[in-house]
Amino acid sequence: MKQDYCLYILYDYKDKPFYIGITKNIKLRIREHELCDRKNLAKDYRVRRCIKERGELVYSVRNELTKLEAINLEKKLINKYRKLVNKQHGRYKNDKQLINKRGRKKKCPICGLLFWRLKQHKCKGER
Repeated sequence: MKQDYCLYILYDYKDKPFYIGITKNIKLRIREHELCDRKNLAKDYRVRRCIKERGELVYSVRNELTKLEAINLEKKLINKYRKLVNKQHGRYKNDKQLINKRGRKKKCPICGLLFWRLKQHKCKGER
């Protein structure tokens, strides 16, 4: 399995983690955080304040993870550090990562893809 994902943690001006995420391209993702896209105002505020106080955005990275390892580690760290500004709080809308309320993935009987809700899946295959 390819190990091209990395997990990163953004730190505020007091050296406390405020955002945890995963990405394939860490330089691009950090640049996106620095631009403050206004989708998450709490995160944008902390990023701007960190840059104002320190002159740069401080972060740490763990490289060479598979996607599943990165997601599991991200969820674990988000649960450890409760006061984060992550909007999804470790929950993914990726079809292959979501699990329904009983803890089982639902499989489309037509194409075999895994989904949280089959109603949202519009299969192009035929029965």
